[in-house]
Parts: sequence; C-alpha cells; structure tokens
Amino acid sequence: MTMPEATPDPSGDFALVAIPLRRPKVSGFLRDWQVPARGAEVRIVAQRPSPDRRDAWLAGLAGGEADRSAGDDHHERVRRLLTTDVVSAHVATTTTDRLVPRHFLDEDDEFLERNLGGWSPLWVGPMAVVEGAPTDPLLDVAEHLVDYGPTIPSDRVDAELVGERLPDELSTDPAGLAAGATALRSARAADSTRDVVADLVAAAGGDGPLGEVVDPLLAFDELVEQLHRLELARRAAHAAGDVDGMQACHERQERLAEQLGVRMLLKGEYLLGRHRRSTVLLAEGLGVVVKQPAPEPRHHIDLAAREVDGQPENWPRPIDGGAMVTPRRALAQVVDASAVESLNEIFGRQVRFSTALGLSVEPFAEGPTLAALARRRPDALTADRYDQVLVYELACEEVGVENPDWHAANFMVTDDGLVHVDWGAARPIADDERAPEHVRARLDQVRELAWSFQDADLAARVVDLHDRATSDGDHLDGLRERARALADRT
Repeated sequence: MTMPEATPDPSGDFALVAIPLRRPKVSGFLRDWQVPARGAEVRIVAQRPSPDRRDAWLAGLAGGEADRSAGDDHHERVRRLLTTDVVSAHVATTTTDRLVPRHFLDEDDEFLERNLGGWSPLWVGPMAVVEGAPTDPLLDVAEHLVDYGPTIPSDRVDAELVGERLPDELSTDPAGLAAGATALRSARAADSTRDVVADLVAAAGGDGPLGEVVDPLLAFDELVEQLHRLELARRAAHAAGDVDGMQACHERQERLAEQLGVRMLLKGEYLLGRHRRSTVLLAEGLGVVVKQPAPEPRHHIDLAAREVDGQPENWPRPIDGGAMVTPRRALAQVVDASAVESLNEIFGRQVRFSTALGLSVEPFAEGPTLAALARRRPDALTADRYDQVLVYELACEEVGVENPDWHAANFMVTDDGLVHVDWGAARPIADDERAPEHVRARLDQVRELAWSFQDADLAARVVDLHDRATSDGDHLDGLRERARALADRT
C-alpha cells in the first residue's frame, strides 16, 4: 500500500530527479574535484537512516524495557521497530559535486562516459527542490520525473505482517529486545569501535557477552551500521583530501577483514547504468552475507528511450507515482510474493528474510563474481558458463518467476559452478504474461547481462553466446531439461 509520510518536510518540496551524468559540462564538473565542495547544496534520500534517527530508534527500543508490562507488548515492539521505516529518516544534505563518490571516478577513467547498450550513467532519486540556487551544471540538466510536493510518497511495510512474522524472525521477547538494545547502546558508549565490532561479530554468531542478550539479527543490523559509518568516514576523508584520515579508515577496514572476516560493500547511490543502491556485509568469518536494500522509487527502465549525441540512452519511468519503497517493504514484497523463496529452494540457498529489520542473511559463496573473473580473464566467459546463466532463467520460468535484473556481479563462480546471489528484483509472472512471445522476451532479457560487464568486448561475447545458444533448438531443449530438473526440487 502506498501512503505519504505522516509529517510533511518543513523545508520545502521534493521531486524525483534524474540527472544525466554523461553530459560534457556535468562530467567535467564532477571530475574537476575541489576542496571545499563547490556544488549547490541539495537534500537527498540516503541509503540508511541518518545517525541521529538511527540512534533515536535504538534508544526507543531500549526504552521499551521500562514499560514492558504496560498494555500490548507485541504491538508496542512492532511500533518501535518501525519508527525508521519512513523516507524522512533517510534525508541527508550534500552538494551536487559529491553525488558521485570520488573513488568511482579515480578508479575508472570512463565511469562518466561509457555507454554500452544505452546504459549511460544517470543519478536517480528524490531531491529537495532548490529555489533560487546559483547556476549549477547538474541542476541545469536535472529533470523532474515526478513532483512530490512537501511529502515523498512511500510504500512502507505493513505492521500486521511484521507482527505476524516477528516470533519467527527474532528469537527474543519484548523485554529481551529492549535489553539487547540497551546492551548495544552501552557497548557504543565504551567508545572502542574495534571492540564493539568484535563483540557484534561474536553476538551475530550467538557468542560473547553481547551474544547473551542481543538477538543475532539485531547484532547483524548494528554491525552493518558500524561498518557503514566507517565507510562513510573513509569516503568523507577522501572527498576532503584528508589522506591520513582516509588511510586510517582503510587500515581499520583491512584489519577487521583480516581479523574478524567482515567487510562492507557500499555502492551508495542509484546510478542508472552503473549500479543500484545496496548495503552488503560480507561476513566470511560467520559464513554469511547480510544485505539491505536502499529506499528506491517504483519505476521501470525504458531501453533506448532517447538518443543523445547519436547514442541510445535508457531512462527510468516512474510507476505508482514514483513512490519510494522502503527497505523493510522491499523485504516484505519478497515474502509476500514467495518468488525469491521458491528460487532459493530450487537452487539450494537457505536465506533468512527479516521484515522487522529490512535485511536478509544468506550463505557466503566462496569465489569471485562472474563480472570480476571475466574482466580479469576474458576466456573465463565460456559457452558452458553462459549456458548455466540461461538455465537459471529457464528454471525461473518453470516456477513462474521473472527476474528482470540479470547482472554479472550477481553470479559467484564457485567450485560447484555459478551461484546466483541476488534475487531482489524477482517477481511472480502474471497470467497475462505467459504467452510464447512473453516467454521468449524473458529469455532474451538475459542478454542484458552483456552490458553489466562494462566492457565492449565482453558485451559482444555475451550477445554472441546468447544468440548461438538460443537459436539452436536442440541445445535450448537440453537447457530446458536441466531447468526442469532443478524446478522439480520445489
């Protein structure tokens, strides 16, 4: 259900904005990094709640210990858990020349120019409307896809669903949840981040002093928060030219990875044509990966919607008024549809989904991504490996699920073959989408994997492999048989 925020933002109107980053005056402005920042100040929706809102949320959970005997404990626990399930909790201030993190530009000379198959970079997200701002290269080309007004419409999780699932998601009662939050706040107050992270890793595995009082999922959520803050501090130091500060953050991250087996992957912004936003905790030491989606507008992607400088350009098209889907709601959609759960079952992946915290926990898959391996060794992109990708799609078809987001970074290359690790975009196939032409369109949608390598030669290789495999009827029938064998596991 789509609903507006309860309280309008007092600072003005918002819009869903798209900014094409390949325009010469934009790319030049972004690449000419200066300190201090010189772009126009803008308010956007960040990946996670602001530190103040997050801290208030944790304090609210801890406060439940005092009134655990008053009234409906279960209802009150759900209410406290969902106080950050609002877009306003994520609003942050930045400047236009900081919308693309600096390390993306430093690591890839063509980050802002590369256009493969129409996938040219566009910044997409809610932004407060800037009135009377000085001329700014990004705002000059920014387009309003939806004018929200003073409230950003959001699709939030249903409290009743969270309440029904809570006993299965969390292993504690209302008093235990409050005690766990209290323990986390006390651990923070000790002002020893490294020790807090070590204790959180132990607690997530059910061990250590925090493990005695903190639910494992709550420990994972706090662990994500601590490593997220560390990565933001590293990026802020990089942006400010603070080499010592950046190096200190990086060294700490490396120590945590080496000593505790935890590492944060943070994409940070929704840059259409480059990456979607997500927070990923690689907890190899615990044998799991923890993921949390970011607030994202409801939209489709129109391929080759425009032509700019003789090149096609894909553009987002809002649906449902561009309402923002919160992380908890995104996880609830997974649970509601049962699509992802079906896929995990047939592919042997045991994944836990938490609508209460808006995160998932899945087994750690050892190995490089297909994207990383093929960029390092192009000959690793074999016909056999591409057949495995097609079998994944055909198995989805067998169980009535569409996955519109085929991305090489979502496949891990393991000793047992390819493992798909992100079904977040999967959805059930509607009855009116089962005609042969729709089935073929979904099969050919896999070819979009080509552009995710961000390499013209690899893209051409994928297109060739796809056309060869799908034009050979006998070969395709053999892949379908493999897919049916997988689907029979359900």
